[in-house]
Amino acid sequence: MAKKSSVLKRLKKIQKNVDKLISSSDLNDLKKNVEGLVKTTKKEISSYVDSDLKDLKKKFNKERSKIEKMIDKTLKTELKNAQSFMNNAKKDLMSLQKKFESSLKANKKVKKKAKKAVKKVKKKAKKVAKKVKKKAKKTVRKTKKKTKTKKKKVVRKKVAKKKKATKRTKTRKR
Repeated sequence: MAKKSSVLKRLKKIQKNVDKLISSSDLNDLKKNVEGLVKTTKKEISSYVDSDLKDLKKKFNKERSKIEKMIDKTLKTELKNAQSFMNNAKKDLMSLQKKFESSLKANKKVKKKAKKAVKKVKKKAKKVAKKVKKKAKKTVRKTKKKTKTKKKKVVRKKVAKKKKATKRTKTRKR
């Protein structure tokens, strides 16, 4: 409650002061005063902003130069690391190349031996295949003969049954 009453008192005082100003002086004087105040505040604000901008530009330039220096240092160290890595990789590749070439020479010798062994195996395989073919033909012939004789017996039995069945039906119809 005390706050409300103090605020109300202040508002009343301000109202009285405004009424006194309006009644005692011309509005033109008031206008001039207000315009003068606005101009001076603009000047003050612009001077503060200008000085702040100058300070900001200086700080920005300092930070930019620091960052550029840091980037340059890191780039240089990374380039050195990359070059040393590349040199090590080249050395490793050269040693691997030498090992590879030596193993190729050894492989050529092994290949020649392997080719000879493969030729021998192929010849043996052909001989075995021929023997297997001959045996297979013989077994096929034997099985064909057996199946033919069985088929003939089955066919003969069926024909005999049909003849008996046809004779029975003919005698019944009469």
